[in-house]
Amino acid sequence: MFQIIKIKNRSMEPNFHNNDIILAKNWDTSKSLKRKQVVIAKLSDEYIIKRIIGLPKDKILISEGSIFINRTLFDEPYLDGLPKTYGTEEVEYTIPDDHVFLIGDYRNYSHAVDSRKLGAVHISKIIAISILKLWSNK
Repeated sequence: MFQIIKIKNRSMEPNFHNNDIILAKNWDTSKSLKRKQVVIAKLSDEYIIKRIIGLPKDKILISEGSIFINRTLFDEPYLDGLPKTYGTEEVEYTIPDDHVFLIGDYRNYSHAVDSRKLGAVHISKIIAISILKLWSNK
């Protein structure tokens, strides 16, 4: 089943903008999630759109503006030259089983809520995977 979703924040810029409309496919829990996938998660009464950067058992280190996964620098070509993280931020985290580490593409968006603040998100909170941008605000 598919859903049409309107983005309501800037946390995924430059790839998705506020008021962009995307087509998302309901996530089939029998399929594996993949690193770099853009997903929609339901946290409490709020829906968020974020990118998966960490999978179960991964060790995440965010240091001096870079992300390392299992001690390897994480390549993020979709950021188009934007800083990968706040330059002063330091996060070290091991992802538990059945959880993923979600982060927005626009890391300097002060109102963004992602795994740097929330910790890992249980996979049961993932409701859909972004398939295609139908309409762009830019």
